[in-house]
Amino acid sequence: MVEDRPWGAAPDQDSQLQDKINTYAGYILDGSLARQFPQTSGKTVRIRLDCPETPRGHYAHIIEHAARQLSDRDIDFQVNPAI
Repeated sequence: MVEDRPWGAAPDQDSQLQDKINTYAGYILDGSLARQFPQTSGKTVRIRLDCPETPRGHYAHIIEHAARQLSDRDIDFQVNPAI
């Protein structure tokens, strides 16, 4: 996943981030990833968010919540800030 805007650059960026995370998670959880890429079946799956800076404030809370929820479903969530 890529977010190339600085955090807070758009008024609806938080809901866009949540929607993007949900879309990626849905693709994994509904079996679409394993159907499209059978070699991933039974392997650890990671969603990685590439972003220009470390998320802070509200955005950090969204990501922490998502990471906890995904972890409960055996999906790793990683943030990769380009600092």
